[in-house]
Amino acid sequence: MNLSQMKVATRLGIGFSLISCLLVAVTIFALYRMAQLESSMVEITDINAVEAGLANQLDHTISNRALALRNLILLQADQQDQIAIETTRFDKETQTYEDARAKLATMFQNPQTTPEERALLDQIRQQGELSLPLMMKAKELALAGQREAAYHVLRADLRPVQAKWWKLVRELRELERQQNDIETASAKQLYDMSRTLMIGLTVLAVVLSIASALIITRSVLKQLGGEPAAAAEAANRVATGDLTVRVVTQPGDDA
Repeated sequence: MNLSQMKVATRLGIGFSLISCLLVAVTIFALYRMAQLESSMVEITDINAVEAGLANQLDHTISNRALALRNLILLQADQQDQIAIETTRFDKETQTYEDARAKLATMFQNPQTTPEERALLDQIRQQGELSLPLMMKAKELALAGQREAAYHVLRADLRPVQAKWWKLVRELRELERQQNDIETASAKQLYDMSRTLMIGLTVLAVVLSIASALIITRSVLKQLGGEPAAAAEAANRVATGDLTVRVVTQPGDDA
């Protein structure tokens, strides 16, 4: 339909609607991108970082229990206060390990958890079940004053199993770190793309707004033959009988 055949209110309504639609489109796009960024941040801070922290906790508890066992073997019978400290330390680290592993098992029920993560945690569980009886045996021997026997269990029996245990835990920790790095890079790329697209959409909205304003203004001026105030003044003077009024029109205006 020709703009000149529309009412002025209709033309203005079309222009306002166009601008409103553009603003709504930009807002929806911005909200969508923000939701994607939020999802990435949740993955980084609430999942990967927490899982990496728990894997690190597993590593520390294994190391701390190994140190506690070594100290129990080295301590003499008259150092009961130190023996009590190391025994409590061993028991506390054992419980901390179990708590951290249980939390990881719960978090790994998430559908986004990779098969590699689940496989590593299962292997860690198996190595832990192999290691704990040996650690408890070494602890009991040390507390019984059988330091040589405890040292033999620690060196000959526990060390090979514990070495594999450590290796698996550190593989899991490294995997979580790598996933965090990938997710961080993805979030940064998403931010850069969103910023570029937002700038582009904003520029497009401004250009289209200016274009629609110019088109509507020109159509109104062409139909009236000039500015509305000038046309109204001329019409009033003619109505009062002044036929000498001079109407100034734009070049090429045949209205």
